[in-house]
Amino acid sequence: MALVLNGSNDTITGLQINSSNIVDGSIVNADVNASAAIAASKLSGVSAGKILQVQQTVGTGTYSTTSQTFSDTVTCAITPAATTSKIICIYKIGCSTASQGYGGAVRLARDSTAIYVGAAAGSRIQASSHFIADSDGIGNVKIFDQAGTFMDSPSTTSAITYRLQFRTDYAGVTVYAGRSDNDYDATYRGRVPTSLLLMEVGV
Repeated sequence: MALVLNGSNDTITGLQINSSNIVDGSIVNADVNASAAIAASKLSGVSAGKILQVQQTVGTGTYSTTSQTFSDTVTCAITPAATTSKIICIYKIGCSTASQGYGGAVRLARDSTAIYVGAAAGSRIQASSHFIADSDGIGNVKIFDQAGTFMDSPSTTSAITYRLQFRTDYAGVTVYAGRSDNDYDATYRGRVPTSLLLMEVGV
């Protein structure tokens, strides 16, 4: 194609520019369109070690279960920008039970896969944390804060959902999250949030 200079609209057609024609350092940040979609693969080494996105779910309600099967409290979805990304998971949940001396377990899961759990050993529960109920000194079961941090390697760019789950140790014995066992409407009773925060780190 011939090189055509159009003075009426200040355009040049037929001009091909390759890397040998560009002076190093001549393209600055202002020359890059703000809406340009630059593939993560083109940013190798630039995003490494940086927080690429943060997602969080906070539940201010209460949860309860009498099942020995893990069930969801809060969940949080994220779509990683690269398969090499790490996802840092930070969770906090306050648990209680209906009966002193009983307990429950908390587990972190990615979709349907349990992560950050103890090794399998006999019939023991594989959990992220475990608690046994104790009295507050006036005959009521205390709230036990369960918190943890885990760095996951999902190796995907598809949407994934992290789940903060809990269960009871004994079928039929209620465990609660976000409240104490009796949940009295009194100044000496409280409710606490349940939270799950996800941070994608470029690697």
